[in-house]
Amino acid sequence: MKSINQFTALALSITFLLLGGCSSTSNEDKGPTLVSSIKPVKVYDTDTYDWKDNRSFAYNIAHMAQPSGAGNGLSDSYDPTNGVQSTGTNTGALAFARGFLAMDALTGISHVFLSSKEKDMLDYGPFAVSFVSADEIDVNDGVQTANYLMKALDKELRSATESSQMDGKFHGVYANAIKYSKRNFVAVLEGNVCQNGANFLAPEDVKNAPFKNTKLKDYILGLEKELKDAPYGEVCAIFYETSIAGKLGDKYIVVHEAINSNLALYYHNGIAPTSTMAFVFPENFSHINEATREKYVFQFPFSFVTYKGEQYLFDASKDSENTL
Repeated sequence: MKSINQFTALALSITFLLLGGCSSTSNEDKGPTLVSSIKPVKVYDTDTYDWKDNRSFAYNIAHMAQPSGAGNGLSDSYDPTNGVQSTGTNTGALAFARGFLAMDALTGISHVFLSSKEKDMLDYGPFAVSFVSADEIDVNDGVQTANYLMKALDKELRSATESSQMDGKFHGVYANAIKYSKRNFVAVLEGNVCQNGANFLAPEDVKNAPFKNTKLKDYILGLEKELKDAPYGEVCAIFYETSIAGKLGDKYIVVHEAINSNLALYYHNGIAPTSTMAFVFPENFSHINEATREKYVFQFPFSFVTYKGEQYLFDASKDSENTL
């Protein structure tokens, strides 16, 4: 009797495995639900942000983005560089940030383990903040606002990329076709920026790894066939959620949060010196590797914000005023 029961259990197990495999394959082949037109922009808040004069410029930029879910876990400190000296330049170029990119080894950067609470607070991607006049958009018309902000982001990223030292070409900002994704825009890049971004912060044994998720470009509305069919290591994509997080004076606060990948941070780091947007670089960066899709957390020497080529620290000893 025992052997019969064992055989029956084994047969059931095999049946469940086969059924599970068929089900998984079916769902995988089906793919995500797609839309055929641009998705409305999410408006998280329309209240006016109360600029805090007794806080740093960096603090205010990070905190005005928080209604969108980005910018948590960042606060001012009386030792904003944690004892690390930044080598600033007279040109306003982000020497410290550029130093990350110049390093072959991860000198000054370490793999860290965070508590679950800390990970939850850092559960957002690299992000930038921009501003648009309240007269330019109607936030009650999500589609019109989406079209306006997509064109504005395209113009900003195109200009910043072309003026930067990035080894790559910017093709444009497109709409994300995945219906239930919070990401609504996609920046498409071509060239060495794709592989360089996947190698950024990657352990030595992961560098130049093949790209696993090669179907991402299938979910971009209006993407030209030659770009869609190109290998992902040559033409890659950064998915963004662009949203409204409040108002600052007569302007809306617009947050552009990228997917939390090393490619996204590499790209932001490269264009920040030539962009008119404010970029936030947290000390602890929880991310996935663009090629392998493995998860990592890295710790930079300190957090900072960049705006128009200048670096701003989370410095508790410096007050600030709203000059935006």
